[in-house]
Amino acid sequence: MIILELKSMIKVKQLDQSIALHFKSKEDVGQILSRMAAADGLSFHVLSSSKIRKGFIARGLQIRTTTRGIKLKVMEYGKQAKEGLALDLQKRRRAAEELKKRRVLCTLLMSRP
Repeated sequence: MIILELKSMIKVKQLDQSIALHFKSKEDVGQILSRMAAADGLSFHVLSSSKIRKGFIARGLQIRTTTRGIKLKVMEYGKQAKEGLALDLQKRRRAAEELKKRRVLCTLLMSRP
């Protein structure tokens, strides 16, 4: 019984680490723009027409020059992140259900004479 619980705990821990996979180690333009718009409160107009754009170019990143283009990039990144997290939550739910089944089975086996 203890071995089964340890194995299931390891699976849950592996799922926790998989969340980090949604965020690339090398940030992409969509992730950077999204964070700048959400956390820093910068408008799409500021991102597309200021020195910030020149900073992106200096880093070797190409961003669109229109506010609509910036908005589309941010929305695209948000959609991808949302889908990735939804898949991860489904995996976690399945793992939790499997753990629950194993615990019930272990309890049944332990209660047998």
